[in-house]
Amino acid sequence: MKTELYIANKLRKSKEKKSLSFVFFRIAVIATTLGVIVMIWTVGILDGFRNAVTDKLVGLTSHIVVSKHVTDNSYSLAPINKEKDIIEKLQSVEGVKNVQTFAIKPGLIRTKTDTYGVVLKGIDVHFDWSYFDQFMVKGRKLIVSQGGNTGKEIVLSEKLAQKMKADTGDFVYMYFLDDELRTRKYQIVGVYNTNYEELDMLYVLADIHDVQRDRKSTRLNSSHGKLS
Repeated sequence: MKTELYIANKLRKSKEKKSLSFVFFRIAVIATTLGVIVMIWTVGILDGFRNAVTDKLVGLTSHIVVSKHVTDNSYSLAPINKEKDIIEKLQSVEGVKNVQTFAIKPGLIRTKTDTYGVVLKGIDVHFDWSYFDQFMVKGRKLIVSQGGNTGKEIVLSEKLAQKMKADTGDFVYMYFLDDELRTRKYQIVGVYNTNYEELDMLYVLADIHDVQRDRKSTRLNSSHGKLS
């Protein structure tokens, strides 16, 4: 028998319940028990927080992004050719729940009083609204066109809308700098809130065709992949 176990058994079986050693033994047991409980509780909270953040990231981005490799740190991704066989291969991978194309473009969004730097994210008809619906707090979802005719509509975050003193139905202007400065007018049709400020202040959702229209080829896209 190990020395530690022998001493512990002697203390536990001690008939001197009021002895100093017995009191210390009880205090040590209680302190150890509380320490383990707090540790398990802390790990559970951190794990839940990590899962919550991951879910919000996936809601606006994805588990996997397929794009060309770029060396700069800008928000503009190098586009890739949207080939039917590529989409089919991605969809056939075990564990992949959904594949959707997207396009993003950094710019400035402006009302009469405020201007903020954002990323306009163009989504297509395959965007997973069933998951994103939980973040919608006002208005409606985007009506994404099948062709090139867009409604000039956007969905932005509640935090950004509050800072800009804007609401659903209001019109805002966005500015993009490509080879030249381009200005577009959009109507806010929906407001979302993920409670993740870094994401909420960054992404504005729009029709993918509207984001792509300034590119030289409408076949250039990037792809999202979501895992089940």
